[in-house]
Amino acid sequence: MASSETMGDCLQFGFSQIDFAGAVLNITREIRGDTAVFVSQNPFALGSMLPFTAEFWRSSMTTLLEHIMGQRFPSTAMYFPYPEPPHTAALQEKFKCDLYFDAPVMEWHFDPACLSLPCANASRFLATLCSNFCESVLVSGEGQTRLQREIRLILLGKIRQQPVALDIARELGLSKRSLYRRLQEENATFQGLLDDVRASVAIQFLSSTSLPVEEVAHRVGFADPSNFRKAFRRWTGVTPRSYRSAGS
Repeated sequence: MASSETMGDCLQFGFSQIDFAGAVLNITREIRGDTAVFVSQNPFALGSMLPFTAEFWRSSMTTLLEHIMGQRFPSTAMYFPYPEPPHTAALQEKFKCDLYFDAPVMEWHFDPACLSLPCANASRFLATLCSNFCESVLVSGEGQTRLQREIRLILLGKIRQQPVALDIARELGLSKRSLYRRLQEENATFQGLLDDVRASVAIQFLSSTSLPVEEVAHRVGFADPSNFRKAFRRWTGVTPRSYRSAGS
């Protein structure tokens, strides 16, 4: 998102790749005359977790968007479908806009003029690289269960750290044995998911960058480049160097 040319491109990319965030809220974006709106669809499904989820998401998104813009995000109003909390003053200080509680909808209004503003760290090359990478990982995960997609997303964030099943199981609130059992019931394996994510990331690096094969190996969790070359041949049928040459 931060590499996008404009804030409009940034938000479009973010919404198109929202699966990577493991989004809890179903958010859509609309333009209503001179107002842009983030609309939360069916927020009441969150039950008692709604206030925490709404405030955490809006707070973290405000911080992220202001970092990308390099200035304050121009929120104009926020609507919350629950009673006013005792910490309203803190929310007012964070969001710096009108706040409405007990609203029939959950919406975040902002000035659409910001959509044409340039991002502070815009890079067309990096934006294209990230977009291609996200598309490849999402496509390779099509048809998988929710558990498998959650595992893939966690692996993606830890790919350089040589992730192990025990750590992933803990993040999911499972024992290693339970994780293996559930994957077996879905005709999948932890190693298979790890290989799939590593292969997708490696292919993107080889296709879209000039990084040495040794560096690509390191970035997908291989301390020994020779082991990476063997694994890549097993995944694709060719060596990393041959794959890169064929695509150039």
